[in-house]
Amino acid sequence: MDEKLAPFSREFRKFIQLQLISWGNLFSDQFPISLADYLLFHDETHKRLSEVDLERLKGKILEKFFQWGGRIEEIEGVERMEGGWIKRITLLPKGDGRIFRSNFLIFNSPLHRLSKLLGKKGRLLSKWEERIAPRYVLIPLFLGIREKVVPVGMKDLLVSILELNKPYEGGNLLFLSLSQKGDETEAPEGRRGLTVESLMDPEEWGPDSFAEHQKGVMKHLNHLFPFLEENIEFTNWDWANKQFSCWSYPHFHYETTSDFHWREGVVPNRILRKIYFTGIENFPYLGMEGEILGGLIVARQILERSSKRSI
Repeated sequence: MDEKLAPFSREFRKFIQLQLISWGNLFSDQFPISLADYLLFHDETHKRLSEVDLERLKGKILEKFFQWGGRIEEIEGVERMEGGWIKRITLLPKGDGRIFRSNFLIFNSPLHRLSKLLGKKGRLLSKWEERIAPRYVLIPLFLGIREKVVPVGMKDLLVSILELNKPYEGGNLLFLSLSQKGDETEAPEGRRGLTVESLMDPEEWGPDSFAEHQKGVMKHLNHLFPFLEENIEFTNWDWANKQFSCWSYPHFHYETTSDFHWREGVVPNRILRKIYFTGIENFPYLGMEGEILGGLIVARQILERSSKRSI
């Protein structure tokens, strides 16, 4: 890719990389040109997708899932897991005393947080973890901002880099998402909801580094929005600080250490005989489409195994 982009300016090459990071969840130099082309024009696909009634589609999928005996549970962590080879899987979530039993188990969580859960069997994940690992954690900040200070031409997403030659951490790179005008479910009256996401090294997470990170983000925001303090209604950093320690926190950008093929998963969908994985590490470069594709593959695999067993 570097060779094919060599005739272009450094700024344009950086623009393409930022597009790839913002639409996919992968930080890498190993992008096929076909993937770059897809992601650069992803906004056209997104416009067509927005015409689909996603809530109705989600309802139909869940209805079918429940008809087949499926169950969905949101948990903060796992205390212990038993079985998984011949017997049914038993899962004990942390803290609440509940017990789940199932013939198949599907995890939708970051891959690097599954190893400890699987114990000795978690060593099977090591080769996958070597292929793809979290490079950045994405931290959201929520604002209610006056319409008059919104940058001209900003639509649903703005990617801003403050200093081109500096690392992306510390608020130097921001992803800004703006709610619909007049949507008071997202912001106080007279404001628009603005979600500001910034990148941080997961290994540096902590109270001291988090406070310093906030300063960098606010410096960048003050550069984008004149008189910011006079035009915002609320800020909320607490959500990310509380959620990051949760076992299933999904906001990561990944870095791969090996080549991968366009529209093929970086890691497999099946972890063990009855345990499946639909985290974004399967198809991180496809964003939401990758999550849907991973779920579809898992559904087909389970249906095939179930039909063979019934016969």
